[in-house]
Amino acid sequence: MLLVSFYLSVLTYFTLCVYSITKFSALLLSGELTTVIEFISINPTVLWYNVVTAVTSTTGQFAIFYTIKRFGPITFTIIMTTRQLFSIVLSNYVFNHKMSIQSYIGSTIVFSVIGYCLHIKMKEKRTALK
Repeated sequence: MLLVSFYLSVLTYFTLCVYSITKFSALLLSGELTTVIEFISINPTVLWYNVVTAVTSTTGQFAIFYTIKRFGPITFTIIMTTRQLFSIVLSNYVFNHKMSIQSYIGSTIVFSVIGYCLHIKMKEKRTALK
């Protein structure tokens, strides 16, 4: 188990390094790197916001990896879909957004499929315990 965790950490680190190099190369080749540096020098608080965003994004990724490793992908899907549902409901309430009938049908289908997968998973666990 420790080896798998180490492998995921190395894989995540490698992916982030490749992404960073690709992003830096794209900025350099497009000539926008100087624009970015100039913008940061004029607005130094933006650097702080970027650091905070990076730290919270990284923390979120660790939480996602841990949740999937510990509880499985179905549980993670339920958590994320429920979070999205609460965001939609809150947005509808706070900002007075309206949902179409297609949105309600789509939400019902998604939660029905997730509920069915959860039911199957629990049924398999009960069968395995017998």
